[in-house]
Amino acid sequence: FPAGKIYSIVLPGLSFKRGTQSWVATTGVASTLPGFDIVLRIAMCRGWGFSIERTMSAMFMSGIVEMSTKLLLATAAVLIWGLITLDLGALGIAAIAGFVFVVVALLVRAVLSSEDTARRFGERAQSATRWVMSKFKRQAPDDLVDRILGVRLEARDVLGSRWQHAFFFAFVGQAFVFTILLLSVRAVGLDSSVLGWSDILLAYAITTIVTSIPITPGSVGIAELVLVGCFTAIAGREIGNTATAGVLLYRLSVWLLPIIIGWV
Repeated sequence: FPAGKIYSIVLPGLSFKRGTQSWVATTGVASTLPGFDIVLRIAMCRGWGFSIERTMSAMFMSGIVEMSTKLLLATAAVLIWGLITLDLGALGIAAIAGFVFVVVALLVRAVLSSEDTARRFGERAQSATRWVMSKFKRQAPDDLVDRILGVRLEARDVLGSRWQHAFFFAFVGQAFVFTILLLSVRAVGLDSSVLGWSDILLAYAITTIVTSIPITPGSVGIAELVLVGCFTAIAGREIGNTATAGVLLYRLSVWLLPIIIGWV
């Protein structure tokens, strides 16, 4: 499980085996009881000798890696689909998304590499936060600059030169799950003449972005609706029933199976 390797990277001292155990258990719990996965992961890591602060920091950094991977995947999926279909609108969206991603990546790099840049960024974020909170007549935190500097140091210490490995395994994980979706769609009879691999990749990427916010446990209902909606929008409503069968087969593999294993 690539996610287990990511956990072991962002939490030095955690073995791949325990990282995988943590991922399996928390994924199963999160798919049924949202929010309790955080408590469980902290409890498991404390039992292995890691402090709450280190565990929370590792969870924060793994979340950044995974979300960045999803955004980059979505940009690539739109670009590939636009190039294959010659859709100028999709190419435009991909260009804008790619530009934004590069700008954000350069900003993060600047913050991590320079304490002065991190401090200036924190001061501006502090001012913006105070302005926003004042509109709601709320008190903004006064230590935002120190928090950002602390996160910077923690990220540098933990990731260091290993950030490439974290992103590599994040992409491996996404590729693995996409392959399951591709095989599930093909298994129900939707071949490449109906849905090409780029169509399925686009639908998968859109779904990963939509389900990043856990509206329902394990995004049950939401993921299925988005996937089937994308497939029928691309290939027509006549494939609705077949597409639904393929999506359910896929969800049994990536949603139900981890629940069973995680709770066991």
